[in-house]
Amino acid sequence: MINPVSCFRCTIPVRWMALSLIVLCLVVACGLTCSAAALNISAPSAILVEAHTGQILFEKDIDTPRPPASMTKIMTMLLVMEALERGQISLDDVVVTSEYAARMGGTQIWLAAGEEMSVRDLLKSVAIASANDAAVALAEHVSGAAEVFVDRMNKRAAELGATNTHFVNPTGLPKGDGGPENMASARDIALMSMELLKYPMVLEYTSTWIDQVRGGNPVLNNTNRLVRYYDGCDGIKTGYIDASKHCLSATAMRDNLRLISVVMGASTSNERYDDTRKLLDYGFANYQAIPVAKAGQVVGDLEISRGEYETVSVAPKADLTAVIGKSESPEVETELVFPERVVAPIAEGQLVGKLRVTKDGREIGSVDLIALQEVRKGNPIKLFFRSVKNLFGMVFR
Repeated sequence: MINPVSCFRCTIPVRWMALSLIVLCLVVACGLTCSAAALNISAPSAILVEAHTGQILFEKDIDTPRPPASMTKIMTMLLVMEALERGQISLDDVVVTSEYAARMGGTQIWLAAGEEMSVRDLLKSVAIASANDAAVALAEHVSGAAEVFVDRMNKRAAELGATNTHFVNPTGLPKGDGGPENMASARDIALMSMELLKYPMVLEYTSTWIDQVRGGNPVLNNTNRLVRYYDGCDGIKTGYIDASKHCLSATAMRDNLRLISVVMGASTSNERYDDTRKLLDYGFANYQAIPVAKAGQVVGDLEISRGEYETVSVAPKADLTAVIGKSESPEVETELVFPERVVAPIAEGQLVGKLRVTKDGREIGSVDLIALQEVRKGNPIKLFFRSVKNLFGMVFR
C-alpha cells in the first residue's frame, strides 16, 4: 500500500515544477511580443524583417499605401542592377542627359542637357545623394523613356508580390498637377529592399558617407546619417516630400544577422531615425541568425527520369539562414522538397526544388534548389537496359 504522506511529498514538487515550466514557457513566448509592443514607434507605418527570409519581426500598419518619396529609388536602382546583370548595360556606359532629366527638381547633381556621365557615377549619385536627375537619366538609359521604365517598375513590383504599390515616376517627386503620386506600403518597400540587397555592389554605394562626381562638383553627401552613426548600418534609402513626411528604409548587419527596417510617415527627421534605431536595436537584441546552408553547397541528390544520369546533385541558389529568438534552442530541421517526377533534360542551374527549414513543426525559411550540372536525355538503348537492370534489382534484392 502506498504511504499517503510519501505520495503527497512526491507530487507537490512535480506539480510546482510543472507550473513553473508553464510559467517559463509563457514568459519566453510572450517576451518578444511584449518587447515589441513596448517599442513605441511614432511613425504610422513601420516594419522590421530579416533580410534573407523576409521573416517579419515587427509590424505596424504595414499594408496601407503611403507616398514613399525617394524610397522609390530602391526600385529604380533594382531595375538598373538587373539590367547590369543581364548585360543590357554596363557601368562604363556613357549616358547623355536629356532635357527632361535635366529639368528634375529636388535633390540633384545639376546635370545639364547633353551632359555625359557614366552609369557608375549616375548610380553612385542616386544611391548616396538621392539625385533625381541621375535617377531619370538612368531610367531613360535602361528603357529608352522614363514612361517605359515606370511601366517596368510596376510590373516588377507585382512580380515581387508588392500588391499595394503603384509608381508614376522613377524619383518619388510629387507631380504637382493633382494627378496620382507614387504609392507603396511598408511591407512592399521591405520586399523591394530585400531584392535590391541581392546585389552587394549597391551596399558599397549606400554605405558611403561622402563621395564625389565631376572631380568634386558636387560632393555627394549620404542622406542616411545612420550609415555613419549606427553600428552595422550600410544602407539603404531615405525619403521626404510634404505628402510622405519622413521615411527611411535602413539595413544593418551584425553577427551574420541582416535586418531591414522601414519607417514611413514620421513627423520629423529625428523621429524617423529614432524609430529606425528602436527597430534595429530590438531585432539585434532579441534574434539570432543560424546558418543552414551556403549557396552552391551540395545538400542532396535528385532522381532524374530518362536522363543520361540517374541523379543530379542539388544546392541552394542562395545562402539560407534561419532566424530564431535568442532564448530558443538553435536546433532546426531541414527538408528537401522535390516534384514527384523530374524528367530530363535538366539544365545546369535549373530550379528543381526547395530546401525548407523548420523549427517545432513551423517553417521558418526556405530557398530554391538548383541542379549543379546539365543532365541530357539518355540514349534510348541505354535507358532500356537500365530499366531492365533496375527491374531485376527489385526482383532479386
